[in-house]
This record gives sequence, structure tokens and C-alpha cells, in this order.
Amino acid sequence: SLDLPLDIRLPHDYIPEETDRLHFYRRFAAACEASEVEALAKEMLDRFGAPPETVLNLIEVVKLRSLCLAKGVAKVTLSDGLALWRATPRCIPVRRAA
Repeated sequence: SLDLPLDIRLPHDYIPEETDRLHFYRRFAAACEASEVEALAKEMLDRFGAPPETVLNLIEVVKLRSLCLAKGVAKVTLSDGLALWRATPRCIPVRRAA
């Protein structure tokens, strides 16, 4: 999960139809790779024009989430100007003494 103090909305004055906004939220939530996020961003640019800051924030946060998932980062928190992250627990084999 990402806990960042950013406004990451798809505002109704950018995407007026609620069904379209929900459709894009679902697609962003399902995006696993940066290339998928870039394709969504291009589609929104083509359909709705230049995105406002909140949409640009959303795009960057979803790209960061996909990178975190790929690198085994479970959580990122931004607090007092510091980025804190927690790795995904992994099974580490234990060697037994002979």
C-alpha cells in the first residue's frame, strides 16, 4: 500500500461521466505494469485532453505501486519528508548445522 499525502482523484470536471471515472479507477487499480499505466494515461489524454495535477498524481502513484510490487515492497509511507518502506516478507531457508 502507498500512504502518500497526495490528491489522486479523477475530478468530475475532467471526466464528467461517473461511469467513465469508475471505469478508469478500476483499470488503474488492475494495472500491474508501468506500460499499462502509460497506455491508460494516453487514452485519457486522447479522450479528455491534458490532465489536471490530481490525475498526474494518480498516474505517478499507480506507476510507483507497480514498481513496488515488482521489487517486493509491501508499503510506502511519506511522513515528515521521509519515505519509509517495508519489504514483503520472504521465506529465507535456514541452514542446519551438520
